[in-house]
Amino acid sequence: MEKVDVLIPTYRPGEQLKKLLESLMKQTVMPDNIRIINTDESLWREAFSTEEFLERFDRVKLSHIKPGEFDHGATRHSGIEQSQAEFVLCMTQDAIPADEYVIERLLAPFEDRTVAVSYARQLPAPDASAIEVFTRQYNYPDTDQIKGKEDISTLGIKTFFCSNVCAMYRRSTYEELGGFIRHTIFNEDMISFYNYFKKIDNKKINIYEKLTELYGFAKSPRYINPEEFTADELKDQNAYKITSKEDANKFKFDSNIDYYIWIIDEEGFLYIGTEDKEDLNSVNKGHPTLIQGRKGRIGGEIHHKNLTEDQKDIIVWTINSKSGRYSWEDDSNSKDNISHYLRNALNEKFRLYFSELRFDIEDGF
Repeated sequence: MEKVDVLIPTYRPGEQLKKLLESLMKQTVMPDNIRIINTDESLWREAFSTEEFLERFDRVKLSHIKPGEFDHGATRHSGIEQSQAEFVLCMTQDAIPADEYVIERLLAPFEDRTVAVSYARQLPAPDASAIEVFTRQYNYPDTDQIKGKEDISTLGIKTFFCSNVCAMYRRSTYEELGGFIRHTIFNEDMISFYNYFKKIDNKKINIYEKLTELYGFAKSPRYINPEEFTADELKDQNAYKITSKEDANKFKFDSNIDYYIWIIDEEGFLYIGTEDKEDLNSVNKGHPTLIQGRKGRIGGEIHHKNLTEDQKDIIVWTINSKSGRYSWEDDSNSKDNISHYLRNALNEKFRLYFSELRFDIEDGF
């Protein structure tokens, strides 16, 4: 899984910063480092004992700068330069996550390699004025939105709106495009977003190359059984699409079911369902119905076995690549390649999303 660092510039920090850090430590995706760049060390020492603070929040990397050195763009840029993580979440000291899924949700859009930035909604406080509520609702509507250069004609300047109160950046793209403007008293996020559009000019980073490296090339199913059709359409599998731990938490594996089937589609998403099979030669609902006959990269089965370890009964879920329609061997897809793709599916999907369960590769695969 890609690493995430959090970057927080502070000035006259107080209890809100502690609340923010406590919330970050409860996220489903934990940050590797939380980099705090504080302006004026004397003000910091008035608020906190540094030794106790760093002992309590052991992921924090603290540095101090003088008041005259702070700049909204340059200070954040220096923090991102110090990071080795592919994703950096910029926050302000008063930004309190609404729940434990904030980092996970901000990461999700980056599965699309063309996404450079994702930012969170800002919710009004319970005692906010009517104007404050309206402003938050206007700037942060409750529907997800992907913005690109093609939206300028309809959104105007709002196309470039982005807020470093809580915004995550793909560091490799950030560096490629030059990062934040270095000298600005505000709006370093929006100015940089505008510059991104000017420089990138709808450049597409090919996500499919990375997905092919991880899970194999995308291919149509080798065949579809007649039993998998209703009239002229594929039967609806009611498959579960798993794109985050939040999705995974809603899906419950049932050890009373003999086995599940799974597939990673062309876009890199994991789907799980059950196979409806009358006999060995008649499948009413198989791998193609999980993704409605679309292209897939690798698929297989999920089985379970009961083990006793340290006098405890545990369930181990195992995956294989037994999908004759999507995981077949040929000159361009050797057994070693399939084994490599299966191992990536195990680590990048199953163990990542279902971290509370024990997953492994089925013996012989």
